[in-house]
Amino acid sequence: MLTMIFKMTSVMVLYVLLTVLIFKWMEGRRMTAGIRIGLGIIYGMCAVVSTHVAIDYKDMLLNLRDLGPLLAGLFFDPVSGIMAGLIGGIERYIVGTYFNIGAYTRIACSVSTCLAGFISAGLKKWLLKEKTPSVMYGLLLGSVMEVFHMYAVFITHRADMRMAFYVVSTCAAPMIIFSGLGVAISAMLIRMMTGEWKNPLRRVDRKDVPLSHRFQVWLFVVTSSILISTIVFSYIMQTGSAVQTAQNTIEYAVDDIRHTYEIYEANNRQKVLKRGESISTDAKSVATIVEQVGSLSGLNQSQLDRLCKMFELTGIGLYDADGSLVGVSGFGSLYQERAQAFLKGGADSTVFLADDGQLAAMIRCMGGAVLISTDPNTTDISEELSGDSFIHVGLEGTFDVFSADGTVTMGSHAGETLSSSELSILNETGDGKYFRGSFFGAMGYCRVDTLKTGARLLLRLPLDEVYLERDIQMHETVLADILLFTVVYVLISLLVQTMVVNNLKRINVLLAKITGGDLNVVVDVHSAAEFTALSGDINQTVDTLKGYIEAAEKRIEQELEFARTIQDSALPKNFAVPRNEFEIFALMDPAKEIGGDFYDFFFIDQNKVALVIADVSGKGIPAALFMMRAKTAVRGLAETGSTPAEIMYR
Repeated sequence: MLTMIFKMTSVMVLYVLLTVLIFKWMEGRRMTAGIRIGLGIIYGMCAVVSTHVAIDYKDMLLNLRDLGPLLAGLFFDPVSGIMAGLIGGIERYIVGTYFNIGAYTRIACSVSTCLAGFISAGLKKWLLKEKTPSVMYGLLLGSVMEVFHMYAVFITHRADMRMAFYVVSTCAAPMIIFSGLGVAISAMLIRMMTGEWKNPLRRVDRKDVPLSHRFQVWLFVVTSSILISTIVFSYIMQTGSAVQTAQNTIEYAVDDIRHTYEIYEANNRQKVLKRGESISTDAKSVATIVEQVGSLSGLNQSQLDRLCKMFELTGIGLYDADGSLVGVSGFGSLYQERAQAFLKGGADSTVFLADDGQLAAMIRCMGGAVLISTDPNTTDISEELSGDSFIHVGLEGTFDVFSADGTVTMGSHAGETLSSSELSILNETGDGKYFRGSFFGAMGYCRVDTLKTGARLLLRLPLDEVYLERDIQMHETVLADILLFTVVYVLISLLVQTMVVNNLKRINVLLAKITGGDLNVVVDVHSAAEFTALSGDINQTVDTLKGYIEAAEKRIEQELEFARTIQDSALPKNFAVPRNEFEIFALMDPAKEIGGDFYDFFFIDQNKVALVIADVSGKGIPAALFMMRAKTAVRGLAETGSTPAEIMYR
């Protein structure tokens, strides 16, 4: 594991360094056709090298082939990304098909690498608008590309899902993580170089967050919550289904074993009954021969042996009236106690299955008894249910029949003995109960039952087998949901950006002109009914505002005209002075409707006349008010006899 992480990290760092160095070299250079082609070849060869310098991990080969087309398309040029993807993808298919390098996944890998180039080109052109992706976008894009790669393995191996699952479960995590990190780290370093990097942990005022960003965050939160909820619900359902399937499998095995017992017991009973009829006849024949000899002890050993061979018997025993053995041939127990009990009873003959498995018949003869035994020709069920039995518990499950002391008499572990702790668990578990337990060093889903013979039956399915189908379906479902989530997220983001954010930006630009004083601007955003209504409302508001302004201007003009008339009336207009030595005439034409400049003339006495010409600083009503005050003050001071200097000073 650590070796794999080190190697994957090294490959990722090489990709990042190459991208940063090329980006640094590109600063100030124009993207020409030659540079596009060169970048496509460079990153395409990186993808090729990744194919041939793969990292061995759990019998699988890991690589970061898709990282080349992604970096070329996202950080440099769409054409470069497409070229890199085609070079890496086509070469991967060729070596997989004709040189047997990664032949099992050649289609999935080739399609994924080619698609990485086209996706990076499309995102660069339409979603990123030729900008550098953010760190979060880079992480998502790199990871999702490998998610598609893994999903393609499932799609292209529907007939061999177990192997496809092993490939995906082994390769998915490292390839997804390091591809995402490769794009994210490259984005962070390049943004630092261009000054676009912003600390993601810094606090941003809510009013400064763009609508598109807030929408994307909430969209991500909502869709992720739905995705996770769906996955959790599916996992629970699949787990329940897997457990039910395992129980059914074990139940079928229990039924098979019970049925096998019943079949063999029935066959053995039939064989015993059939052989029992024959052995009764053989016992009578042997008794007749003994009677012909005239004594129970009259047959010698060789004669008894010939009788055994003649009647295909395993043994013959001759008992006197006391139950003592007077003649014997064969092997095994000849049941002296059984003979004594028989002689004490009232039956003339009997047939029984002995403890050693032999079928025996006993008949009275000459005051004593003749006993013969034979093999009942029954089948040993322990041999049938041990070793390579036709009884199967799933694919890799086991079953064991064990005695009270824990000895396994038949089954997958025949001849072995359960440990005391294992036996204790089984003794405490009721028949037909399912549980998880570890027996003979392997964890599994288990059940214990008691057979008719009193022996107990343990069945175990490995947990890997129990949950295999669930794990396969969950891996496929998760990968498919992530891809669907990504497609929906990108499409909705694009739609919101195109249909809402861009139109809001257009309206804001026009509103900025209006607030800047250009009331002749017309808002004409009509991409949707809401924007049409908003544009109409803004235009109507501007028209109303223009009407108010015009009315206010007219009212102000009227008021200023009235004020100008008042001001003008305050100036002397009668120039017919009662003197012959001079004539006076004056005129004031204010720069605005009303101003502060004024003139005045008046007689202080019969021989003194005052002439006033005033230029009041400022314009408008404030100047006019000061003019009225100043005019009165000057006349008042002059009439008191003050000199012009004193008046001006005051």
